[in-house]
Amino acid sequence: MANKAILNAYVRRIKRGTITINDVPEEIREEVRAIIEGK
Repeated sequence: MANKAILNAYVRRIKRGTITINDVPEEIREEVRAIIEGK
């Protein structure tokens, strides 16, 4: 499991439109996707 601050940083950048989910490293992509979907 990745550090929560790192996950949240990726989520913020995706919501801002700076990056897409495909720019997130594969190792943590599912965790970031789960946060975005509210799970």
